[in-house]
Amino acid sequence: MHMFMTRPELEQIEFTYLLFHMSDVLSTMMSFEGEDIPKIREAVEAADFQLKLAVRRRRSVISVFEENFSRDNATLRDLREKLLDKRARLLNAELYLDAIMRYVDLVDEVIQQWD
Repeated sequence: MHMFMTRPELEQIEFTYLLFHMSDVLSTMMSFEGEDIPKIREAVEAADFQLKLAVRRRRSVISVFEENFSRDNATLRDLREKLLDKRARLLNAELYLDAIMRYVDLVDEVIQQWD
């Protein structure tokens, strides 16, 4: 599973798998003759089992996705806080640098007045 798949993408993949599987089951059932009732029942039971398996797998895929998403979300929140902290430091440094530059300009003005 790709780490950055969205939940709808995962659901679409699972739904597509189910459609292909059901199509396969239906084509198998259509190939049976009238006297093949036990084979049809067997195919339906196999399809039912596959569907239940797919639903379980889908739930586990989605729960893994949600777990990864919440973990990644926490990491992103942490990263955002660090970036905001760095941004605040940069703004403070920028203000400090700006104050120094104004002081240098003031010193330049004073020096020019003395000349």
